[in-house]
Amino acid sequence: MKDSVLSQIKALEGLSIKELRAKYTEVYGSDKGAQNNKRYLIKRIAYKVQENELGGLKKEAQDEINLFIEEVNPLEELRRSNIGKDLSGKKNKKVPMPGTIIKKTYKGNLLEVKVLEAGFEYQGKVFKSLSKLAKEISGVHCSGFAFFKL
Repeated sequence: MKDSVLSQIKALEGLSIKELRAKYTEVYGSDKGAQNNKRYLIKRIAYKVQENELGGLKKEAQDEINLFIEEVNPLEELRRSNIGKDLSGKKNKKVPMPGTIIKKTYKGNLLEVKVLEAGFEYQGKVFKSLSKLAKEISGVHCSGFAFFKL
């Protein structure tokens, strides 16, 4: 690794979170994705510094990685669906990817809920939200995320 890259990476340890966020914005051209976690910022900045200085993955290598992801995780396409997006269209990170089975024991019974592309399936019935499903099961309105501990 070039000395300048190594010295840049070593220098990150001595920076404050505010300085790291500024450096993040500098190397990525935006503060999108920047967090207030020092370890995270250092890792992301170090990666980008190396990529900028030494070059990123070759297209062939990236294509191989993408092919491997598709082979290993056939639900990757489903993960990119609209399920779990809020009204602004942003993905709700609490909602598992489609195909996931959510399990919970409630009043001695094992509940199994399948996450679908457009809702949640429980005992052959499809629900648009976990909260509606939780109300169906418990009889009282409650947060579906809290009920299923997501």
